[in-house]
Amino acid sequence: MQGDFNKKGEQYEMLAIAGAPSHQNILCKEGSEFMQGLAKHFTDFRNNGGEHSEIAKWIASLDCLQSFLYQANRLKNHSEKLRSQMPPPGQMMAASGSEALTDFESLLYHGRAALDRLTFAIAKQTLRTNCEKFPKLPKILRDHKAKGDYIEQTISVIENGIEQVRGILIDHEGGKTGLRSLLAHSKSTGEATNHVFTIQRDYNNKVMYFDLDMHGKGVINTAHTLNQIIPYVIVNAVSLFSGYGKTLDYDGFQPNWEPRCACLTDYITEDESGIKFTTIRTDYHSVKFININVSESILLNIEDVEI
Repeated sequence: MQGDFNKKGEQYEMLAIAGAPSHQNILCKEGSEFMQGLAKHFTDFRNNGGEHSEIAKWIASLDCLQSFLYQANRLKNHSEKLRSQMPPPGQMMAASGSEALTDFESLLYHGRAALDRLTFAIAKQTLRTNCEKFPKLPKILRDHKAKGDYIEQTISVIENGIEQVRGILIDHEGGKTGLRSLLAHSKSTGEATNHVFTIQRDYNNKVMYFDLDMHGKGVINTAHTLNQIIPYVIVNAVSLFSGYGKTLDYDGFQPNWEPRCACLTDYITEDESGIKFTTIRTDYHSVKFININVSESILLNIEDVEI
């Protein structure tokens, strides 16, 4: 067996094995094509004599995005698994979603890591400014607005991202801890879970699907939101700073899947008005039935069962 394949003058045949695309096949066509165009821009840059060090920081940011999208794909699978389940008529089905909780927690960490890696690429590696925290990036960019219009465009993209992930990946403006920080420093996923996945079916072949609720956030619905906003922020910012110069609006990064389950938190009423709704909370050794009051608008989520 030959162990040294680095001999001068020798010829070798290499087999390339195609891997998963960087968008993980979970972005719609427009966003996928935009990412492919950006990748081609990097290839052309190198072929035309560009320095690898100039684009390495942007490729690293996209690497972090790819890890996030891989994790987002796992939440898509949990969503599809939920939709594949159906209780008998007149019954409720509840799923603890322990695997979904773990994947969702990982999604939060990958999402924030990707945004912070982008921040490092822009602030430290490009603008030579000490900043590694995504929420602080707009202030850094404003100090460099004289560099060109692309700075103002990037500020707009970043600020839109901050608004959408506040309370999820970054803390609230008033200092209240966001979900990622809560899970990273204070609570387990089990402690933060308000109720599990719930499917209710009546005797008239009507059914309702409800998301697993973690600290007031539906994990599948939140994953869907992050699945759109994080590619929007990172790909547009990398495009503007790397010289590709194109941008794609928020809708262009629409995921190719839909949650198709409602967030129960959105319907809970603080008084005892409305409809009684039953769900379940789990702990380490038991399950607990929870009866809550919800607004009648919850009935908009009723679907016909396909037998």
